[in-house]
Amino acid sequence: MRCWFAREATCRVTVAWLLVLALACSADAASNATSSQPSGTSLLPDLIVTNSAITYSLNKGCSAGGVALTFHITVRNMGPGDSPPVSELQGGVLAQTNLPPGAVVSTWAGAASLPAIPSKGSTTVVVDVKALGSAKAMAGSHVFDILVNNNGAVKELSHNYNRAQVAVAVPVGFCQNANAPKAEAERALSPTPRGSYSVTESTSVPMPASSSQSAGTAVTQKRTQESFLRPVVGGYSYIEFTIVTGSDDLRGDSEAYASFPTIPFSKDMACVGCPPDSNYSCWLKMSTGDSWDNGSRKGPVPCALPKAMTLTQLQQTRIDIHLLSRSSSWETPDNWNIEQITIGAYNPGSNVEPACFFNASGDPLVRLKQSNPDVEITIYPSQC
Repeated sequence: MRCWFAREATCRVTVAWLLVLALACSADAASNATSSQPSGTSLLPDLIVTNSAITYSLNKGCSAGGVALTFHITVRNMGPGDSPPVSELQGGVLAQTNLPPGAVVSTWAGAASLPAIPSKGSTTVVVDVKALGSAKAMAGSHVFDILVNNNGAVKELSHNYNRAQVAVAVPVGFCQNANAPKAEAERALSPTPRGSYSVTESTSVPMPASSSQSAGTAVTQKRTQESFLRPVVGGYSYIEFTIVTGSDDLRGDSEAYASFPTIPFSKDMACVGCPPDSNYSCWLKMSTGDSWDNGSRKGPVPCALPKAMTLTQLQQTRIDIHLLSRSSSWETPDNWNIEQITIGAYNPGSNVEPACFFNASGDPLVRLKQSNPDVEITIYPSQC
């Protein structure tokens, strides 16, 4: 009997402890569920665009410099926080496609601002894409990338659904008026509205002999020196960076950006999610992206200028490169070797290739680390 009662008492104690543990786990789970949701001003949006939310129409009566293609893009905000407006300058909504080698221009694109979207709300954005200076270049099948919040101006819960694609079929003979040489020349020499471009792999500049990339994998030059040097009347609204990483990579959770201390900058131009700098600045790489591996080439990475600038003004502009490295108990601060950097100026939608105003290389050109995370890159002699 004593043994039976002992077992019964043990059973009662065990059940009691299990009930206590279950109640504690339930309370802890509820607490975690509450704490996992941002509160107050920390609520973040989550912008989403899908292939099925995009339609387009062709303007059959288009002419050079006019609208050839119009996209209607529905953007949803599925996050718990409201999304503020994102201007073209900040990378609101972009539609772009890469044209085949030998085309009059490498990219066909258009951009628009993204209005504010409340939590669980949606909006439809109209993006106009201007005609190229050649009807032949536009004809055929194209896959346009649709990019939302492309420069990361708005911090989101996730950036995984900020991109979609749509196939566009342009018939042969479409927009024949685009071939008018006078209109094409006038458009090529005039600044165009600002847009935004995504970060893509490029084969624009060959690796230097000192690079860690082997001669057998060296890339060819995409743009001719003549096209780099062609000036544009009225100035440029965008610049682009192409960067070769040397023998020490830039980790996926590290960030890099460029700042422009000599460009006048008013604080009302600041945007949510921009680099943490008192000067005008642009992201080169955010922590949401992949690592920049040894010997890799990244770019062209776009950067919208706060105002149009001539090539001479850009050549006299100071440009700094900054490394933002994270460290923890399981990893040391990041170090980054920059082997080569090329910077060109352009106007989105123009058929004039980017004009090189800075190009320097070394083995490495510069090494950034925790004790020296910033460099005035334009102090190095340019090879443009």
